[in-house]
Amino acid sequence: GIAAENYGSINDCTVEPDGADMRISSQGADAIGAVCAVNCGNVSGSRAVKPESSGTSAMAWEVRLEGDAGIVGGIAGKNVGGRIVGSSMGDDSTVSVNYMPYVGSFSGNLTVGVVAGLNESGSGHPGKISHMTVSDITMSGFGNYRYMGGIVGENSDVLGAIVEACTVRNTTIEQASGSEAGNCYGGIAGNNRGELNGCIIRDITVDVQGVYTATSTSTTAEKERLSSHVGGIAGKNEESGYITGCLIESAGNGKVNTISTKNGMAGGVTGYNKGRIELSGDAVTAALMKTETAGTGGKEKVRTVQALIREAVKQGVKKDAQYVSWQNGTVPLNSQRYDHSEGQVSEQNSDGTSRTLKLLMETNGNLGGITAYNVGSVDYCASGNWYLNNQSEAIGVGTGGIIGMNESDENLSFLLNQAFVGRELRNGDTNRFAGGIIGNQN
Repeated sequence: GIAAENYGSINDCTVEPDGADMRISSQGADAIGAVCAVNCGNVSGSRAVKPESSGTSAMAWEVRLEGDAGIVGGIAGKNVGGRIVGSSMGDDSTVSVNYMPYVGSFSGNLTVGVVAGLNESGSGHPGKISHMTVSDITMSGFGNYRYMGGIVGENSDVLGAIVEACTVRNTTIEQASGSEAGNCYGGIAGNNRGELNGCIIRDITVDVQGVYTATSTSTTAEKERLSSHVGGIAGKNEESGYITGCLIESAGNGKVNTISTKNGMAGGVTGYNKGRIELSGDAVTAALMKTETAGTGGKEKVRTVQALIREAVKQGVKKDAQYVSWQNGTVPLNSQRYDHSEGQVSEQNSDGTSRTLKLLMETNGNLGGITAYNVGSVDYCASGNWYLNNQSEAIGVGTGGIIGMNESDENLSFLLNQAFVGRELRNGDTNRFAGGIIGNQN
């Protein structure tokens, strides 16, 4: 809309239809974006916008990204060693992106992001997306998206692909059909091979069909390959991926983060983890996992369980005051109640505080507060006042407050679970498991 390839600076520009749809079309190119197809320079404070109304038309005019490009971004198709920031003011202020152009690409296996489809290094410089806020966007009705994220579809470079200090809020990702194994959907990134640092999701909804055809005898590689992956921060965190300081928050206005899938891998932070995750999870994680350093005024990571307990007490972390007053018969798990309480366990904890995340598996797959499936490292992470429920009947899946199924050789340290962890079966099987920290440890 502004430039095909940008090697300079694009500041405070908008792409907006006026009197008709604005069509941006690709033919024979691999990337398309509303502001630029490829960014190798700097883009700041720029975005596509949608008119509030279109006269007497029942539907507002759209910016339409069409053609055969497989990498699609609401601002840039590809960010290659460039920088995309939320403001040109030189500080931490942001311009909110609250519109995603219509994606009409007929290419299969699209990589789609609200800011950029693909973020990677170029010419020795890291690709960097920072201080972007995405809000009030709904992405639905898609069936050919391989990777999709609220900021970037794929953060794809071990040499330098960084997404930092970005926020996605009041945003919905819905997929009723068309899921394929290998699809990755996340609140910040669909698939992460680089670094996600200090990003936040707040009051988002992810509701996808998903795929999971692995069995209890499948290998680790087969379970990864035969599944889709969904996470609040990243759908999948690859071996070179690093997620740090990324949090799940709630505005406290009655809304709740919801991650729901019928099948696959679903995690609060990431569905499938092969890389590193630390200091991520609930909004209170950093306060729990860091303690003041004597004489310096600074903070360092806790080194003992006793130190973690002291920080937890300071933050008001406490056990449930009541047990679940179990109602047999036809009452589903989400409608069960704590003793002497009218609130449902899916809506609040035993002292009446509202849940901030619901993480749900309806048919078959792994479920974990931080990650559903782990073959990497997870340290200094905490779940929050969350409700987890896995309704899978299969024996070979895991459900855990931190990790659903763990098949990692790495040591896992300083993990704290505050979530309600449920495994709900419709039959009489009793050899199905859920764990406060790990569901299945293999």
